[in-house]
Order: sequence, then C-alpha cells, then structure tokens
Amino acid sequence: MSQSQSRSRRAPKKVAPEKPLSMWGRFIALTLGNTVSFCSWMFMAIVISILIEWIGMVFWWESGHAQSMLQHEISYLAQFSQNSLLSIHPAVMAQTFIKSVNDIYAWARLPQWLPWIEQHLSIVYLAVSSAIDVTYMMCIRVVTIVFTLPVFLLWFMVAAIDGLSERDIRKYEGGLESSFVYHKVKPFIVPAIALSCGLYLTLPFSMNPALFFLVPQLILFTATFWTCATFKKFL
Repeated sequence: MSQSQSRSRRAPKKVAPEKPLSMWGRFIALTLGNTVSFCSWMFMAIVISILIEWIGMVFWWESGHAQSMLQHEISYLAQFSQNSLLSIHPAVMAQTFIKSVNDIYAWARLPQWLPWIEQHLSIVYLAVSSAIDVTYMMCIRVVTIVFTLPVFLLWFMVAAIDGLSERDIRKYEGGLESSFVYHKVKPFIVPAIALSCGLYLTLPFSMNPALFFLVPQLILFTATFWTCATFKKFL
C-alpha cells in the first residue's frame, strides 16, 4: 500500500517537446507530400479515364473512339505556341511524356505481347489498345494544362489587383465591413483550378481547352476579386 501511494505521489515525467522542423525540413516534407499526392492523383485519373473508355466502348462508342480523341487532342495542342520564358515547345514536352510511357510499356514487355493478343484475343486487344491511347491522351492533356496554368495565374493577378484597389477605396471612404461575402466566395478559388484540371483530364470526349477553361477562369476571377475586395479593412 505504501509503495502504491509513493508511486502515485511521484511527479509525472515531463515529455520533451518535439523539435519543430527547420525551414528546409518543412520544404522537403511539403515537396515530397505534394509529389506523392500528384502522382496518386494522376494514377487515379488514368484509371478512371480507362474505365470510362471501356464502359463507353461497351454501350455507346466505336472501337476507334480513343484513337479519334487522341488525334483531336494533338490538334488542340498544336494551337499552343512555344513558351518564350522557358523556351519549351508543347509538342516537345508531350513527346517526352509519351516516350516515358513507352519506356514503361517496354519494361512490361507489352509490345511483345500485343501481336499475340491481337491474334488470339481480339476483344482484349481492343481494350488494351484503347487503354494505351488513353494514356497517350492523358500525357497530351497534362501538357495542355501546364500551358494553361499561366492564364489562370494572369487572371488571378488581375482580379487580386482590382479587388485590392476596390478594398482601398472602401477603406478610405468608410465603407461597411462585412465578412459574409468574403467567406462565401473564398472557397471557390482553389477548386476553380484543381477541379477544372481534374475534370479536363477525365473528360470522355474532346473539347477545345480554350473553351473548356473559360468558365473556370471566370469563376477564379470573380472569386478572387470579391475575396480581395471584401477583405477586412484593418489588419
């Protein structure tokens, strides 16, 4: 009894606080986390696109649907000019991605198996060939998104400048302070970019990216403008 009482009277051991990560540690952790998230997100997008293509081939589309979409995506990619800042041409970047995919297929020995599959299992060959075309199409769409992101950045900067100017006018004129609009429109900024890019990757039909991203860019501009314009006057 005395031993139990003495143990209960002992002061609890102090747990040493965890050392916070350094700036480089946080940067590396954030970079690795975002890289893993992006790779898993891309893998899921490819799987979903292939499943949509197979389901469409069973119920609605012809066997050359994926090949036709690939040709349309190549024609849309040709509309982008060379990036003068990075000196990168979209066709060169797309070829690099497609070469990496071909290397993966060669490592899996898929080219050696395709003739045998085509001869003995025609249905499986159609499914595999359509899946290959979908992966090529995904590479082209990723390049299209990369060359579209600067347009999103431009809209964001213009909307932020206009919104902050409107905030300064409201501040010096003694306008009313309300956070209702701010908290309602702020959550639309990130989904306007992320969801539109994800939807474009899994789109089961070809569409001009200039038309597809027009509505998300308008949503981004509107949400950014009202977020900056309704930001509180005094910090």
